[in-house]
Amino acid sequence: MLKNFSHNIFNKLFGLSRSILKPLISFEEKLDANNRKQLESNSNLVYVLPERSFLENIALSLCCIENDFISPDKTLGEKNNHKSVSLRRPVFDNKKLKIKRRLPKNLKLVLEKDKKNLTLQPVSFLWGKSPEKERSIFKLLFSSSWAVSGPINNFFKLILHGRSLIITFHEPMQIADLYDPIKDLNQNALVINRYIRALFRKYKQASIGPDISHRRTLVKSLVRDKEVRNLINELSNESPRQKRKLKKRALRYANEICSDINYPMVRILYRGLTWFWNTRYEGININGLEEIKEQAKDHALVYVPCHRSHIDYLALSYVLIKEGMMVPQIAAGINLNIPLMGKVLRNGGAFYIRRSFGGRKLYSTILSQYLKRLMLRGNSIEFFPEGGRSRTGLSMEPKPGLLSMTLRSFASLKIQKVKVVPIYIGYEKIIEGGSYLNELMGGRKRRESFLDLAKVLKDFNNFIGNAYINFGEPIDLKDFLEKQGIDDYFIDSALDKPDWLIESTNSLGHEIIREINTKAVITSTSLVAMSLISEKNQTLTKDELIERIEFFKSLAKESQSNIWIPLKDPEEIISKTIELRLINSDSFSEKESYSLDEEKVALLSFYKNNTVHFYFIYSLICISLRISNKLKESEIMSAIRTTSSFLKDEIKPTWSEESLENILPHSLKILEKKKVIKKENNSYLAPDNKENSFKEFISLCNLLEPNLKKKIS
Repeated sequence: MLKNFSHNIFNKLFGLSRSILKPLISFEEKLDANNRKQLESNSNLVYVLPERSFLENIALSLCCIENDFISPDKTLGEKNNHKSVSLRRPVFDNKKLKIKRRLPKNLKLVLEKDKKNLTLQPVSFLWGKSPEKERSIFKLLFSSSWAVSGPINNFFKLILHGRSLIITFHEPMQIADLYDPIKDLNQNALVINRYIRALFRKYKQASIGPDISHRRTLVKSLVRDKEVRNLINELSNESPRQKRKLKKRALRYANEICSDINYPMVRILYRGLTWFWNTRYEGININGLEEIKEQAKDHALVYVPCHRSHIDYLALSYVLIKEGMMVPQIAAGINLNIPLMGKVLRNGGAFYIRRSFGGRKLYSTILSQYLKRLMLRGNSIEFFPEGGRSRTGLSMEPKPGLLSMTLRSFASLKIQKVKVVPIYIGYEKIIEGGSYLNELMGGRKRRESFLDLAKVLKDFNNFIGNAYINFGEPIDLKDFLEKQGIDDYFIDSALDKPDWLIESTNSLGHEIIREINTKAVITSTSLVAMSLISEKNQTLTKDELIERIEFFKSLAKESQSNIWIPLKDPEEIISKTIELRLINSDSFSEKESYSLDEEKVALLSFYKNNTVHFYFIYSLICISLRISNKLKESEIMSAIRTTSSFLKDEIKPTWSEESLENILPHSLKILEKKKVIKKENNSYLAPDNKENSFKEFISLCNLLEPNLKKKIS
């Protein structure tokens, strides 16, 4: 009696709410003709909704009334059971430390009815028809996402998107086709619930992108991970009090680390980045992404870009979102986890890690398991192998921390599809140029600070040219370890440190940096910087500068056919560099000329260093001949092996020491062809100082001679 009374009251309140909200809701229904007939005539139809939502139940009811479909408000059988089922989200069981799946409250009641004729009709709701095209930031915040919809979110969803709703009626499912008579009612309910949940998930993924916001379940599930629990038991010495304390600490670590990707926030950030890249910069130029798209279909990808600027991670995320790829989970220093901004970055994909966690075994275990879970689920991960930003423009030594964890996480999985993607990110002008200047002039390196970004915001008002992203050849971790001679690399735990780990981590780091340098882009700024800095007094007339730019361009092309040189015309290259305010024309000279003062030399050395590795072997050849004047190939080989040992850690050439025997003859031929060096009998000579090519010879010497003198002294 009381149940009937409550049911009647609910129906009246539901009807009243529907009347009040009707003017605010306008929808477009999506279904095929056969499905429409079912909805109009099948009295055994039961609607299935993706979540318990009063608002979506009202929207469905209005849609059914308008189209004369079977009403979801009617009851099924004698009991007060509506002809609709709403899925329920899983919850975390704090006692058992595990995720608990929950059945819809009335699913079992539905399954008890006529199983032969009953039909389930899944219905999806998309609030905001084209959120990616939405101009209002406020509307983007409350468009469809994977996050749980609360009362406040539903209120704004109704106000902002109530009149742009898409209701999709999926292919109906016959319970007779799904029900297994061998299993009991509860087992069948679990199977059907799982099947419908997968259907909704697939549709939502196609509509708004993959669910990469695992925070709802991942944070707590990390704490119940077998390895974490075993470690807690070990550290607690079976003390219940200590165990509770360690569980709380593990939960705190997981909360501190895990990202919380939020699609509305990602869309807002994407809009802001679109404005930035198309107003402050001329845009981002991309190369090599098509192959990465193919790899992303069946591989977990680990992006490892070089790090030159604060905006590197913004550039890569922007490109991936624009190309419809998964937003990467980005490793960020804990110093960026500050109020408000930390939340925004976490919503954009950042997961925070401490700079040092030596001695914190529980922390490193949580972090290892987090990376392992991301790989297992096929998520993409991004971190900078160099650790911090390079202030000199040269690639830095790779840091072993995350590289080692990546290898161990992979080796502890039974999946074989993880690829590391080296990426070069470069700019015609970096926004930190002014803040780097002190260090480029020999000042002490300052510690990384989030305030550094605020200090360079003034540069946003200036024109800062083009940005470039060049994707390198992906490194398959399975193939990589096998090439290292490790056939049995599988380990029981991501915390294990097998004998092969240190050497393989170092090898992987150097292979990544080598591939990044191979994919470096020779920008207009790099060409002008090399041309002027390689001149003794850093002054060239316009004609000389054009000739020097052409020389460096052609030399790079001869050595690497697929090298990326965006601008071809030397005059355009010079004009671009002037427009970027990096050089000035000397108007007091009889001939138009360009010169650099001490500050400009320091600043442009950053851009020279971005690509100087392409000329590493040419410079060492010329330095050898400048010292000895006449050398045989074997003597040049010996000289290069000696001099490169001083510089290779700093310059990071694109070739390995083992391949030098193949590269040197080819490089000598190129220099001989360009008359930069001469060959007499079996020996090579420097050109005479009266020859035209002598200037090119000296310029190549000057590229690395200062570095070599500094190292030797």
